[in-house]
Amino acid sequence: MNQGNSFPGKKIQQGETLPERKEVPPHETLEFYKNKVNGIERHLDDVLKVILFSLTRTEKRFFEQSVKAYEKYKGELLIGEQSEFDALEIKELLQLVDLPILDGVSFDEFAESIKKFSYFRTGRKKLESYLESLPEIERNQYFEVRDSQAEKASMFMKQIERGEIGGLVLRNAGGVDAIFTETYQSGTNRGYRVNINVHFKDDPYVIVHHLTERLLQKKKALSSGFGIKTLGTDGSIRDGVIIYCKHEAFSDVASVVTDYFDDNDDYHERHSVPGIMFGTSLETADKRKFPGIRVTSDPKKPFYTFNYLQAGIVSAAIIEYVKKYYHGDNTELVRCFRNDYFEEYLKFEQNFPAIYKQAVKLIVGQEQQTDNIAFLAEDIQK
Repeated sequence: MNQGNSFPGKKIQQGETLPERKEVPPHETLEFYKNKVNGIERHLDDVLKVILFSLTRTEKRFFEQSVKAYEKYKGELLIGEQSEFDALEIKELLQLVDLPILDGVSFDEFAESIKKFSYFRTGRKKLESYLESLPEIERNQYFEVRDSQAEKASMFMKQIERGEIGGLVLRNAGGVDAIFTETYQSGTNRGYRVNINVHFKDDPYVIVHHLTERLLQKKKALSSGFGIKTLGTDGSIRDGVIIYCKHEAFSDVASVVTDYFDDNDDYHERHSVPGIMFGTSLETADKRKFPGIRVTSDPKKPFYTFNYLQAGIVSAAIIEYVKKYYHGDNTELVRCFRNDYFEEYLKFEQNFPAIYKQAVKLIVGQEQQTDNIAFLAEDIQK
């Protein structure tokens, strides 16, 4: 079985194209995932962590500045001008794997952990601890395999940069180099994303290399086009590798990703950590889910990315929730949760979903469905 860092399955020869399948399995179609029940109610625990994390470390005056920006935004929408809104700057929080855990701790302990929290280092710390626990022989084997594969991945990127791999180019995507086929047309017509939570033991650049090689053998992925990138993280965020595709290429992308990770004998340990918030989990033919691999829309303009879109919606909802139940004072919300967490949680559970849905209408538009929030603001053109 595959150990997670080596390319699984049949060896594909360069230039070879995999045969076209006569019938696409349901779990490899977009319609399968769009029909899932995936409302905000399924994500309340994670959202509450984000809210408490954000408001506990946000001074009152900074929160009030965010409220002013939000009110200006609402005013612009009323006169027909579309503008971005990321008032509380919570995009990174929505992506984090290692938010502090509330279960079994007091709110004071939770607040203290926030002050000490450094999410850019959590994955690195885990890797260091893991390596220290290994016998020297196994540690050396780990580095030998990882270094070899990392070198191959680096050479692959350099070949693309020099134009030596036909049909592939490097483009800027969110401030980092991403691999795109020349056939992939970005811009107004956006598509869909497969977001992969990369385990700290794995090198995301190696995964990008392996998946790209496999996707190049798929006819629909080649004709419709795809893009793939990594933020180069060390296991600290939920979307360490992102694949972009159009509707036509989704079945090929889903097939490649599920085959790649399904052949990983460490799957339950390494890829069962929940993936990007609000996404819907990729599945196999026998209905096993990949919680760490989630499908979302790549929303149409003017929304920059799925994470920015959801950050704007959640920020607007937080402001309205604090306004309605805590007199607009974020410090009062924190005090109330500290005094009686269970009572405040029940209030949040009962009331926040409706406020979130109102925020969707404000940010995205009146016609948006909220039964599956993985596909808000999608471009429905095929």
